[in-house]
Amino acid sequence: MYYFYNLKIITKISIFYDDSYFGLESKRTLNSSLLYFNEIIKSEGFINSSNPSSDSFNNATKNILSNSPEVIFCFADYRITYLFLKYIKTNYTSTINSKIIFVFFGYGFIEMVDLLKKENIVFNENELIFASDFPLVDNLNSRLIRRYSSFSNLNGFNLSMTGLRGYVTGKFILSIIENANGDFSRNNFLNTLFNEADILIADLKLGNNYYSLLNKIFTTL
Repeated sequence: MYYFYNLKIITKISIFYDDSYFGLESKRTLNSSLLYFNEIIKSEGFINSSNPSSDSFNNATKNILSNSPEVIFCFADYRITYLFLKYIKTNYTSTINSKIIFVFFGYGFIEMVDLLKKENIVFNENELIFASDFPLVDNLNSRLIRRYSSFSNLNGFNLSMTGLRGYVTGKFILSIIENANGDFSRNNFLNTLFNEADILIADLKLGNNYYSLLNKIFTTL
């Protein structure tokens, strides 16, 4: 948010999201982030992932573009985001070309853009930003990456973003198990998950009170 508001002087922020947990929670987090700047989401487009028809993409796109956004945060699953980008680039090329920045949370979406290129749907580099609360695995300035690298070297694993997420997930679940009260059960696990204080894994904070967009974000800028 600092990048857009303080450096780029951008205030027209919109969102494309679906009905997945990722989409709904990301919208809530984006709202929380914007409150720090006394701002709100200017326009939004929503897709029901169980029925992603052409009409629904058309309606979502029109709703988003109704307020002439400068940035669109894309918070939907891989398939829905792929279809949205394909639709908006095919049908609204003159509207969006180099005028709107698309932001994706997760480096995996880079592969999606590469797939779109194979269908001759090409975005300029200045139209796309990929962000994550995880640093790239070659960022040895991060304590998390240094710990993950030591773990991988010890066990003969190659460094990868998938491996990093597996490492963090394992550490997170282990911490929940260690802090669960009484006999370990599904209910105890969930109670601990939602009531425990935030968990710090190296320099990465996780937990029920943790909002990704309020913490340090690594981007492809």
